[in-house]
Amino acid sequence: MNNYYSNGKLLISGEYLILEGAQALAVPVKYGQGLKVEESSSAKIIWQTNVNGEFWFNAEFDNYFNINKSSDKDLAIYLSNLLKAARRLNANFVVDFGYNLLSEINFNINWGLGSSSSLISNIAWWANVDPFQLFMLVSNGSGYDIACARSEKPILYRLDDGDADYKQVNFFPDFHSQIYFAYLGKKQNSENSVQKFKEKAIVSEKAVQEISEISHAFLNCKSINEYGKLMFEHEQIISSILSEIPVKKASFNDFEGEIKSLGAWGGDFVMIASELPFDRIRNYFLEKGIDIIFTFEEMAL
Repeated sequence: MNNYYSNGKLLISGEYLILEGAQALAVPVKYGQGLKVEESSSAKIIWQTNVNGEFWFNAEFDNYFNINKSSDKDLAIYLSNLLKAARRLNANFVVDFGYNLLSEINFNINWGLGSSSSLISNIAWWANVDPFQLFMLVSNGSGYDIACARSEKPILYRLDDGDADYKQVNFFPDFHSQIYFAYLGKKQNSENSVQKFKEKAIVSEKAVQEISEISHAFLNCKSINEYGKLMFEHEQIISSILSEIPVKKASFNDFEGEIKSLGAWGGDFVMIASELPFDRIRNYFLEKGIDIIFTFEEMAL
């Protein structure tokens, strides 16, 4: 039996503009997805996914990755296409044996922490193919989440003529105890968000440069106030490009601190920077109906 594991992720800076060449800051998180692979004597591919230890999905495929049966047709089609893409990259992938597979996700998949990217990374490991090549065959994103899936440290990431260019960095601010992550309860479809952005957004080179500079500045902040100012500046730039209202102004205008969207705007996680005691922060968001809040240390790998 072979075992693989890939990290989930959060995009701290660079959402959307990462697609235009901006340098982004991203962190792998303490949540992710494992994959157990066991050969079988049958000519079938038997797949099961559990979420937090409970059954979520299963499917059976033939050796050409055609669907025999499944508990969810749409998920089975996605997985079938992903496995077929892996075989396009490695013609010897799943030829002589059947397999029993168990994928185990240790977080709520609605959180948007990378259930798809960690799955792609694990299948790439199993198929012995480049995870970025596999990702690009099935996705229209930047691939930063694939880099996070296999990194043990935060990364600075950019696209260089469509290719992944990234390096590991140290990102553990002295004031990390004043940084939090809250789930807004509205899962966003990253693929749809990316497509809409590509179709409608007009991005200047100046905006790309400014976001890149903010990504670097996050790494060198000396205080929570400086960090909050960078969050505010980042929100203003992206807000102008998307013609959308920043999340703090839209929903948390009276909050004492800064709040920044992470990834696709409108849901998933936000980053919070505040000098308020954690109890006051938690109570504030509880009054807004938001009860999932992590400290920096609880979330970041």
